[in-house]
Amino acid sequence: MAAMRDIFLEGLPILDALEVSGSTAAAAQWMNCDQSSISRSYRRVSQQLDLAFNKDDGSYQASNNLQVLASLRQASQLRRLTRGAGHLQWMCHRDLKLPQVVAPLRSPLSCSERPRPRCLDLLRRRVLDVAVVPASALAQGVEPAITRVNLTADADIAALALAELRHHPSLEELLALLHQQLSQR
Repeated sequence: MAAMRDIFLEGLPILDALEVSGSTAAAAQWMNCDQSSISRSYRRVSQQLDLAFNKDDGSYQASNNLQVLASLRQASQLRRLTRGAGHLQWMCHRDLKLPQVVAPLRSPLSCSERPRPRCLDLLRRRVLDVAVVPASALAQGVEPAITRVNLTADADIAALALAELRHHPSLEELLALLHQQLSQR
């Protein structure tokens, strides 16, 4: 079996895209490759890291070696933050219509129909750096580990991120770019 050239460039982004989207087709679109490449890659990474990463009840998730995966995701997030706003992984709630994303931003991951707790879980597990959601989804508030940043003047769209990352320059740049784009809609 061929070794993964770079787990941070090829492996984890595919696993992350599958967890967020729940679909090999959506992951392939985001990764700009074909669906069969996504399937082969996630199976190879799962086997190499002994993750038992599979789709169960409509969601992709690892069920084995979770501490290794958590450590790799933390390192991957730090690498994305170091590389800049254009490398951050973010998603937009399916009900929001954002303007066309412009450089240097990467396109958002398309989210599957997930309830709010799932979005928060993806942030906590560092699958996502930012989640853009309608404010109505936050009626119950957010936990202290998650910070909310309003992206529009009327506060109808918010970004969620880990509170510990809130003042990182790359995250602030992403939030400022999203705020600017939403102000122009």
